[in-house]
Amino acid sequence: MKTIAIVAGVVKNNNKYLLLKRHNNHRYSPNEWEYISGTFDTKETGEEIVVREVLEEANLNSKILNSGKVLEIVEEDIRWVVCPYLLESSSTNVTISDEHNEFCWIKKDEIQSLCQHNEFDFLSQVLSNLGQ
Repeated sequence: MKTIAIVAGVVKNNNKYLLLKRHNNHRYSPNEWEYISGTFDTKETGEEIVVREVLEEANLNSKILNSGKVLEIVEEDIRWVVCPYLLESSSTNVTISDEHNEFCWIKKDEIQSLCQHNEFDFLSQVLSNLGQ
């Protein structure tokens, strides 16, 4: 089983959270809604990675508010080790990268109506872990 360590960046602005939808040709979880994420494949810290990924994937400046405990998600052949961070951005002016084809700012209680069951479970688990 392959293990991949990632950061999950939950970007908040005025009680709404940023979700991005992956392109249908994405290697992992195509067409699924997600928080901003990035792998630990450099010598950067998790904090450096998540701030950089927010800038790269959404063109937003952000600051880290807090972090949550590490989550482990096991799929068929991959174990994901997820380090969640809650970030704040003063802007909602998103420009998405080519990894995604849609974005939305959404309230916590609206996430379930947007997502499939497995997406909702993960997104809710991350939010809960961050005290949201």
